[in-house]
Amino acid sequence: MTKIAFIHSEGVLVGFDAHGHTGYADAGEDIVCAAVSALTQATVIGMQEVLFLPVRIERDDRAGRLMAVVAPEHAQSARVLLETLRLSLSSICAQYPGFVRLTTREWRV
Repeated sequence: MTKIAFIHSEGVLVGFDAHGHTGYADAGEDIVCAAVSALTQATVIGMQEVLFLPVRIERDDRAGRLMAVVAPEHAQSARVLLETLRLSLSSICAQYPGFVRLTTREWRV
């Protein structure tokens, strides 16, 4: 299962932490995992290369982990991308229950 935590700082959405493999299908054929990867990577690219925001990134390809967080002062700029990611992943959760789980957590600096 892929677990995605949407990270908040004082109630404001500032990023996400995605990890795990969905297990929907074998590696290379897993459309759910591919969709989650494409959405999370597109969000990071948008924040960095379109909005030019400084993004703290932690990545572990073997574990299937990608975390991206912006400082609270950049949260408003990143909001549309992060909310679009949240809504898109919610749709995947509804279509493929049991393979993706969304949670929220507070960012601790």
